[in-house]
Amino acid sequence: MVKSEIIEKLVERLASQAYNITKREIRETAKITVDAIFNAMSVALSNGQRIEVRGFGSFSLKKRAAGLVRNPRYNQSLESGERHNVYFRAGKDLADRVDKINQQAVAKPVKQPKVKTKSSKVDKYAN
Repeated sequence: MVKSEIIEKLVERLASQAYNITKREIRETAKITVDAIFNAMSVALSNGQRIEVRGFGSFSLKKRAAGLVRNPRYNQSLESGERHNVYFRAGKDLADRVDKINQQAVAKPVKQPKVKTKSSKVDKYAN
């Protein structure tokens, strides 16, 4: 799902509840709202803050230590400074929903290919 799809889902949800507002106004408001949320999250993470959305999950930064990295194209080792990566941990509600999907998925048996065996040359007429 991309940002525009999130906005459209929000528009559908709000349009069913708002009677005196046009869909165009709802779409503009939804776009501004989604942009503001993502911008606030980006600013908070870039300032080293942790973001927690109850039931969904939390975003935080993990520090990666400095060290050697390898460029496989040129087979070179390079020094890399300390850096930070964004880390997401799913909340309990989200993890439970995903687990339900995994439990509902039924493993389909894999059809085994027929193996051709060499038949031994047995004399059909020998008794």
